[in-house]
Amino acid sequence: MEQEQLMPDREAMIRFLDWVKVQSEEVFVMVLSHVATIQSVLAGSMLCGIQTPTQQFACPDYWSMQDSASALRDFAQEQGFADAAHFCEVTRQLAEDHILAFEEIVQQ
Repeated sequence: MEQEQLMPDREAMIRFLDWVKVQSEEVFVMVLSHVATIQSVLAGSMLCGIQTPTQQFACPDYWSMQDSASALRDFAQEQGFADAAHFCEVTRQLAEDHILAFEEIVQQ
């Protein structure tokens, strides 16, 4: 399937997660931990503190979200779930956009 045809829809991720449910406990826990990290960041319950010489900030931990989305993307791709991998890449890009915006704010 070509990249242009891939849609970042939830159904692709649901199919991937349904497959994960019937895999080994190790695979299930690994994937679930990454999904939980992303969900916690998006819900605003996973924060990190950033300190500059003059200010302190608390923000959602988009860095962990980016790492988890990358790991899920790679794993989904390895297992043949291109649509789910694309969904994870879109999620990773969202985290990256937030990181860049936050870095811009901090530099002001």
